[in-house]
This record gives sequence, C-alpha cells and structure tokens, in this order.
Amino acid sequence: MPKPPTSAREIYLVIRNAMLAGETSAPPILSGLTQPQWESLVWLANNQFALVDLHYCLGKLNALQLLRAEETDFIDECVAIARQRESEIPAQIEQITMGLENVGVQVVLLKGAAIIASHATLGPGHRFLSDIDFIVPASKLDDAYKALMEMGYQSELSLPDPVSEYWVSKHLPAMTHSAYNHVIECHQRPLADVLLRSFPLDAKMILDQYRTVEPWGFPVRVPHPEHLIVHAFIHSQFVDGYELQGLDNYRAMIDVSNIVRNNEKSLDWALLHSLMKKSRAVSSFALFVERISCCVDNAAVNWPVTQPGAGLRRTYYRFVHKHSLAGGFIAGLALLCRRRIGIANKNARKERSKILEANPHPWKYNPLLVQLFSLTALKEKANEFFQKLR
Repeated sequence: MPKPPTSAREIYLVIRNAMLAGETSAPPILSGLTQPQWESLVWLANNQFALVDLHYCLGKLNALQLLRAEETDFIDECVAIARQRESEIPAQIEQITMGLENVGVQVVLLKGAAIIASHATLGPGHRFLSDIDFIVPASKLDDAYKALMEMGYQSELSLPDPVSEYWVSKHLPAMTHSAYNHVIECHQRPLADVLLRSFPLDAKMILDQYRTVEPWGFPVRVPHPEHLIVHAFIHSQFVDGYELQGLDNYRAMIDVSNIVRNNEKSLDWALLHSLMKKSRAVSSFALFVERISCCVDNAAVNWPVTQPGAGLRRTYYRFVHKHSLAGGFIAGLALLCRRRIGIANKNARKERSKILEANPHPWKYNPLLVQLFSLTALKEKANEFFQKLR
C-alpha cells in the first residue's frame, strides 16, 4: 500500500495530477489533511508563484471548501489580481507590437507573454505575469527604444544616445508606462550570463523561426514550443540559478508541462534534444524533467528525454535537493566566481543576494521570495496573511 503524501510537495502533486487526469472530486487524502499541512501547501504555492495554479486545481476538483476562510480569501484576492492583470495584457501588447511594427521593428514575444499568447496555460488568469518580455533585432534596438519612449514608456535608467553603442546586456532596463501595470523588457538577445554553457537559442533563431498567432484578435509573433521550453528551462535553471541552488522552480516546471501537453502530437523531441545538446544540458534537462514528474506532473516520466546517468551532476543535484543550505552555499561560491572573473552582471548580483538571504527550505514561507516574486499588491496581502500564521 503506497505511503500517503505528507509533505507540501507530495500533496501538491496529488492535487495537480488528479486535476490533469480530469477528476471532478477531491482525492480522499485531502479530507484528512491537518491545518499545518494546508498552511504548508499555501506557503509552497505562494513562494513558487503557483497560487493561481493551486486555486485552479482545487476548483476543478471542487475542493476549495476544504480551505479555511482566511486562506480562501487570500487566494481569491491573488487570483483576482492575476486575472485583472491578464485582462490588461492584450491592449499593452497591441500598443507595443503595432507601434514598433510601424517604425519597421520586428517584435517576437518571449517567456510568460509568449506562453499566454500561445494558450499554453490551463485557463484565464492561470499564469501570473510580472512583466512583458519581447525581442527585437539588435540592429533596431535604437529605433525600438525611441519608439517606446514616444509611446510614453519610461526607462528605470537614463541611457545615452545611441543606446546600442553602450548597452550590452540581453535587454534594456525595465520600462514602465503610467497607463499600464506591467513592466516591459525589450530584449536584443534571449539569453545571457549562462554559466559554462553555449547559447542554445540566439536572437536570429528566435526572430527567423517564429509562429504567428491571434489570441486577442490581432497577430503576434511567438517562438515555437521547443524554443519556449528551452528558454524556460535554461533561464530557470542556469540564469536564475535554481539548479545550482538545488531548488525547484514550480512556475517554470508548470510552464514546460503545459507547453508539452498543449503540443503533445506536434512537439519535435529530436529538435529539443539537439538544442539541449548544443548547450551541454542534456543531463540537466533530464533531471529537470525528473523534478517535473516529482512535483507537478507525473506524466513527465514518460517524456522521451535522455535519462541521466549516475554521474557527478546527478549526485550533486539530488544532494542539494535534500540539503538546500549546502546547495545554496555552493551556488553562492559559483556566482561569486562568476563575478570575480568578470562575466557577472546585475542579474548575477541579484542571484547572489537571493542565495545569501534565502530560506534554505523553499517550501516554507520566505519574505524575500514574496518580495522578489510578488508585485506590491500581492506582497502586501501575502505579508499580512502569513504574519497571522507565524
């Protein structure tokens, strides 16, 4: 007889797999959960930017009534904010794409914006989007910057003119608009600052090999599903440093699971493998898929990926997942080395700060993660809610 789930990760996996299997009633195990277990589950979902996913799954299973009133109110408010913000995305993306196209600048959406536009989510408001990422040709970066400024966007940093001669990062500094809630990031490269890896995706590949979709009644360009998966994986595991820290990034894992499920019949696994091989990340991706099967989607165990051997990377990866404080220390040293040899940038310094300050138990409430992953409205509600539980 299988052991009943006890940890927040195991409970989350039971809930999500039941929903993915099309069940419409709560698994029996949920009725026997203790209040601390429910609190740990909400902590996990909040820290992992997956509250809307948890709400969606519990709703499909008709299990929302099992939560306490204060937990339900907190999650409902977060979901309302997510849905409101998602409803604002089309107008902002239309302004950006049409405005830049009018001055001859090609635009391809990236990351969360591309995933939402591709309908690679479970439903409206399911994917919380903190900013809108898109890529333009590097040769058109100056034109894009000027056009965005003329649209009313303001840069968080004052940049020289022409900006392309001075700015060498993967994207311009974040830009804001008084009429919109979403920050935008205008990329000239999809990836940068990747430790010990060649680039599996480059700007030319993204800009030449795109799909055109019309999710909101006007055409937008998005990367192919294989490119979306590679981008989500590389960015999560190596740019944000989740593999080095031995932490799970539920949002990235849910994104990849949804992309695979939405493109199950057409996904080119051979292309995906070749891109991972190009970045010397075949084993790392297999371990990432293994974590997907352990955390958000059991079906990932059947994906046709090269299984990792019992090598040093697998030993390290499993060790830091059990001893995340040690993993964080090792990652801190690695990122410090990156900075010392001159290839770290602003993003790497942020990652180093996260490692030095982060709670070693990622499934428990962490004020720093709330600050990093939540916008002001959510941060205030999250801090207020979790303060009551401490």
